[in-house]
Amino acid sequence: MITIIPVQQNVSAWSQRTPLDGVDYQLDFAWNTTAGAWYLSLSDTQGNPIVSGLKLVSNRPLLSRFHFIAGTPPGELSAVDLSGTISYAGLTDLGGAVQLAYFDAAEMAKHA
Repeated sequence: MITIIPVQQNVSAWSQRTPLDGVDYQLDFAWNTTAGAWYLSLSDTQGNPIVSGLKLVSNRPLLSRFHFIAGTPPGELSAVDLSGTISYAGLTDLGGAVQLAYFDAAEMAKHA
């Protein structure tokens, strides 16, 4: 199953608890003005970091190179550009023209 993860809009940094494949994770979002890009960090619910500082590049897998790290969700996160023209979500694009999607483990197995 593919799940669109709801995100806050009109703020430049926030944290949220989000279930991925039935396990709750903390997602920390931060806008970097210098880079002109969003960054995502993933932690367990106790705040222990799993993966930090992932630049949200549109239509690219974010977690695939980290699946060897214990605690990493078994599926895949991707910043999906609905217009097909955005490489990096701008400050106001995330949650609008660019959606954060989670492809669960079952969905990933279909394409393995």
